[in-house]
Amino acid sequence: MGPGSVSSLLKTALDVVYVILWVMVAAALLLAIVVLFLQNDRQATLQDGDFMVRVNVTGPRASILLVCGAIYLSIIQFVIGRLRRLFTTLTAGDPFHPDNVARLRMIGIGLAVLELATVAQQVGTPLLLTEGAAHLRMPGLDITAWFAVIVVFVLAEVFREGARLRREAELTI
Repeated sequence: MGPGSVSSLLKTALDVVYVILWVMVAAALLLAIVVLFLQNDRQATLQDGDFMVRVNVTGPRASILLVCGAIYLSIIQFVIGRLRRLFTTLTAGDPFHPDNVARLRMIGIGLAVLELATVAQQVGTPLLLTEGAAHLRMPGLDITAWFAVIVVFVLAEVFREGARLRREAELTI
C-alpha cells in the first residue's frame, strides 16, 4: 500500500480506462445520433455457429444498438469509478475505510446489472434485427460472473467487519 505500490499502479491503470470509457460512451452516442438519420437500408448476414440470419439494418435499429452499447459501457464505467475510489483509499494506506463497504456493494450491484444486460442483449438483439422470435435462442448463463458477484458482496462484508474492528481499536487507544 502507499505511493509506488501495486495498488497505486492499478489506480493509475483504472484512471486511464475510466477516461477511455468516457471517450467511448461519447463516441457511441454521437455515432447513434448520426446513424439515426441514415436512410440507407443495408443487408447483413449474422452467423454464430449453425445460427445464421439475414437482417435489414436501418438507421433507427443501428441507433438503438449503439445507445444500448453506450449504456453497457456506462455501467462498466460506474464499476470502474467505484474501483478507482476504492484503490484511492488503498493507496492512502486505509483499506478498511468505512466508505469502501458501500463501494464494494455498488460494484457487486454493477456487476450483476452487467450480467443482466448481457442476457437482455442476447434476447433483444435478435428480436430487434429479425423482427420476430423465429431466431430466438435461450441466453447463456455465466456461472463464473455470478460467482464473482457473490464474492464481491462477501468482500464487502469482510471490509465492513474490518472497519468495525478498526473503529473499536481507535476507541480503545
